[in-house]
Amino acid sequence: EAVMQVESDAHASGEIVQVLQKGYKIKDRVLRPAMVSVAK
Repeated sequence: EAVMQVESDAHASGEIVQVLQKGYKIKDRVLRPAMVSVAK
């Protein structure tokens, strides 16, 4: 789940820059999606 966008010359647009909160899943079921920031 993308929660913010940041300017970045080192990353391509839409690429994950930082994981803000780790996600969890058990087998194929997602319990909590990861929260990430992505490059603009």
